[in-house]
Amino acid sequence: MFLDAVPELRPYSTTRFPSPAMNTALRFLSLLVLLTITASPLAKADDTEKLLGTWKGRGFEVEGAVQITFKANGVFDLTFEDKDVPIQTSGTYVADTSSLPWKLTIVIKPPDGDTTTAKTVMALLSDKQLLIQKSGPDAPSPTRFTKDSVILDRVP
Repeated sequence: MFLDAVPELRPYSTTRFPSPAMNTALRFLSLLVLLTITASPLAKADDTEKLLGTWKGRGFEVEGAVQITFKANGVFDLTFEDKDVPIQTSGTYVADTSSLPWKLTIVIKPPDGDTTTAKTVMALLSDKQLLIQKSGPDAPSPTRFTKDSVILDRVP
């Protein structure tokens, strides 16, 4: 047809909309929205009871898995494997859930008698996943999550 031979006279555009560059940008934006929705904490302020229970994961400074059980009375039990030797200890914790991210202070009382205090932040990603920012003993409390954060899974 004559109109197809002369691009200026075509009544419609043959360019695709959205363009490939626009498609890429839209996909990226969709991915960011999805990540924001899935990464936003499930729990709201003052949901302390959602912390209670047993959580397990890897990524701390020990070779094996870490398992921590938060109890309603402010006590926790901690079990981890270090060089294939299971180590058990306990301590106390205080969770400040009045704002997000939650603030957690734990005091570990190992059998050797040296008490260690650690402060960190945490957030529930779902009913089955807890995000905790790694923090060193007696270090100042972090205020946000970094690449050093660890995800723990709820143990049924």
